[in-house]
Amino acid sequence: MSFPKAPNQRYTTSRQLIAGLDVNNLTDSQNSFASITAVGATQVAAAAIDAANIEIKSGSANNAGARLPVSYPGAEICVLNNSLNTTNIYPNGTDQIQNAGNTFAAASAAVAMATLVSWKLRCIKQGFWQRWITS
Repeated sequence: MSFPKAPNQRYTTSRQLIAGLDVNNLTDSQNSFASITAVGATQVAAAAIDAANIEIKSGSANNAGARLPVSYPGAEICVLNNSLNTTNIYPNGTDQIQNAGNTFAAASAAVAMATLVSWKLRCIKQGFWQRWITS
C-alpha cells in the first residue's frame, strides 16, 4: 500500500461500477502505514513518506529528515516521531509546511518535529501543509 500521488477521481452521479484501483486508492489514502528511519540532512536525501500513517523509528539520527508526498487538497498524513531525536519534516518540491501559529516555513524548508510527538498534516490548498500537533 502506498499513498496516492493525486486526488481521488470524481465520478458523475449515476449508477456505475467503481474501479478497484480507485477503491484501493481511497483505502490507502486513509489506512496505509509505514515505519521509516529518518535519514539525510537535505530535502532530497530525506526518507520519503509514502503512507497515510507514519512512525519514525527509534535509531533515527538527530535532525535527520523525512519528506512528505506531493500535496493536493484533502491529502492527510499522520506522523509519529517515535525516535529519541528531533526530526526534520520536509515538504515535497516547493511545498510549504505550517511552522508555528499562522506562519509557514519558506518553500522547500523543513520544520523540526520534537521527539515523542505526533502531528496531523492536512493539505487545504495545493502547496501548503497545515499542521496540527496532537500530542
